[in-house]
Amino acid sequence: MYLHRTLLYLAIPAVVAVISIRCSDDDTPPKDPEQESSEKNITSFKFPGLTPVVTAAINADEKTIAATVPAGTDVTALVPTIEVSKDASVSPASGIAQDFTAPVTYTVTAEDDSKQTYTVNITVEQEIMCYPSELPEVFYYRTMYLTYNTDNTVASITYTEEGVDLHSRTEFEYTNGKHSRIDYFHDDVLVRYITITYNTDAIIVTRYPQNNGFEADQYYIYYLDGDRVTSYGRHSLKDGDSRTDSAVFTYTNDNITQVDGYSTGEEVVWSETMEYDDKPNPYAQVGFTGWDYEYMNPYSLSKNNVTVFIYNDWEFENVTETAAYTYNEEGLPLTRSFDGAAATTFAYDCR
Repeated sequence: MYLHRTLLYLAIPAVVAVISIRCSDDDTPPKDPEQESSEKNITSFKFPGLTPVVTAAINADEKTIAATVPAGTDVTALVPTIEVSKDASVSPASGIAQDFTAPVTYTVTAEDDSKQTYTVNITVEQEIMCYPSELPEVFYYRTMYLTYNTDNTVASITYTEEGVDLHSRTEFEYTNGKHSRIDYFHDDVLVRYITITYNTDAIIVTRYPQNNGFEADQYYIYYLDGDRVTSYGRHSLKDGDSRTDSAVFTYTNDNITQVDGYSTGEEVVWSETMEYDDKPNPYAQVGFTGWDYEYMNPYSLSKNNVTVFIYNDWEFENVTETAAYTYNEEGLPLTRSFDGAAATTFAYDCR
């Protein structure tokens, strides 16, 4: 009994000593506030998700951050990677998507709890738009010179042939952003005009020539599948509204690769087959090729430029024309030559 009591007395001091030692090891005295860092700078701000990576410029004096991102970038959910001073934190945090359509404020908190705000401004590069200013007519050897309205729709076209002014002019009117009337002048005299009306399933183009007393003599009905023209019928008002021609378009992707013509019957009597490059078509951009008799055709409706044209009818078989192009940096045609003939030129106003 005495021995047990003696051992107990000896154990108690030992336990107390162990507890004391452990408390001493875990009890780190608080850091002196005077030694806590007051550094609260954003040292790096970038967008690694963009290609190429965009690194913002930091103005340490004005506490502003600025970056320019590529045209077309969606700035409503950009994710920045942010680096700050040692022992500091930032809010909103790095790696969190933000809407940068307006300036965004970031707050950096130093180790000593002092704070500093930064204002981040993101600018989206303006996309350079190139508008055709000079186009060769598709079906003739004339050159078209285009002017534009303030909304970048075509205002007028004048014409030359081999550098000679033809004293011809085309003027365009619009309704709800779409062509609604096209006037053709020669020596400032109106010689014909066409009107364009739009229905849910068709576009109707009606011609009014001067030699008919500006009474309509024919019209085209362009049939639609959604926004895509799939066929047309040409009708003569002089012949009792009879159909004088018709055709069906076959598309491959966004290009018309086959046209089958039916004339007045139900059997194909002529056809056109087209091949294309993979570059932007300036005629589609302005919606006009210079030939008002078929205002909408493969050259104005297709996304790319015709490189091979094959024509067949009852008289001609596999009449083939091949076009070779040169292009600018944007991929737009600069010259076009059919079967090695003299090249025609294109020009653009890029802004």
